[in-house]
Order: sequence, then structure tokens, then C-alpha cells
Amino acid sequence: MADSQRRPVEQVIVEYIHLPQVEEPVGGEIDGLDDEELLQAVEMQLPATEVAQMQQLLDWQQIRPLTHFEREKLLALVELEGEITIRKAYALLEASKRGILPDHLRP
Repeated sequence: MADSQRRPVEQVIVEYIHLPQVEEPVGGEIDGLDDEELLQAVEMQLPATEVAQMQQLLDWQQIRPLTHFEREKLLALVELEGEITIRKAYALLEASKRGILPDHLRP
């Protein structure tokens, strides 16, 4: 959906996701962060070295079977990326509630 509308995924998440009131699965209590910490969580990304490593492993997976170690590393990177995405979603929701959503993520 973000691609078809040419908007950042984060913006789409803020507009469309309705997270239930449950304990956050990743990263602790987002609502306990001060505004500066919350904005850092909103901008959180998988480090470039890990992105490159994950892409390399995905490329290798297309041309040959991964070794056990490579498969485990890829799974760990995919899991980390998922955790970051979930934490960002909660941070975006909280930033939106506080009215401090960065301009580049506003509709």
C-alpha cells in the first residue's frame, strides 16, 4: 500500500494500524520514553552493515543452499528487522498520540 501511494511505510502504519492495548512485544515500554527517545525509536533502522549482510545472504540463497550458519544468521537478521519494525510501529503510534510525529511522516 505504501508503494502504490508513494508514501513511507511508517506513515501508512500510523494512519491505518490500530494496535490493541497489550503489552508491547519488543523493546520495553514505548509510552515511558521521553519525546527525544521516542523520536529516536521512530527513526530506528537496521544498521547498514546488517542490511548488506542480509541482502548478501538472500542473494546467495537464490543461487545455492545456505550453510547452517548462513541460514541461522539470515533468520536472526530477519527477526531483528521484524523487531525493529514492530518497535517503530509502536513508537509511531505513540508519537502520533503525543502530536510529535516528524514532518516527513505526516500525511
